[in-house]
Amino acid sequence: MDIEASTKNNEKVIDFVNERLEALECPVKLMTKFDIAVDELFTNIAYYAYGGAAGPCSVSVSGRPGEWASVEFRDFGIPYDPFAAEDPDVTLPIEKRREGGLGVFIVKNLMDETAYARIGAENVTTITKRFV
Repeated sequence: MDIEASTKNNEKVIDFVNERLEALECPVKLMTKFDIAVDELFTNIAYYAYGGAAGPCSVSVSGRPGEWASVEFRDFGIPYDPFAAEDPDVTLPIEKRREGGLGVFIVKNLMDETAYARIGAENVTTITKRFV
């Protein structure tokens, strides 16, 4: 799916991913985890990839029915690895925590694998979850 990276398109992206996950026989409980992760990553692309402006994004889903699924995001925004930052210390009181990073931390904990690569002019961000 090729779509403009804008928060107004979050629901369209989630619907697209869910259709593909259903075809891959993804359990509903895991679809909810994908929904949270997809929403977070697509929102980050929409806000940060193009310096506040909207730009192109491609979203694809692959996997093996009944076994696993991956969601891949591709954009031409500024190079940025969302998974490189140090995880926030969630044991600290809220007033002592640094701002930001919690959404990606949640994604990393919901998924079995997270990956980022810069391929040519593209950011390629992938999340994977096994069903069993």
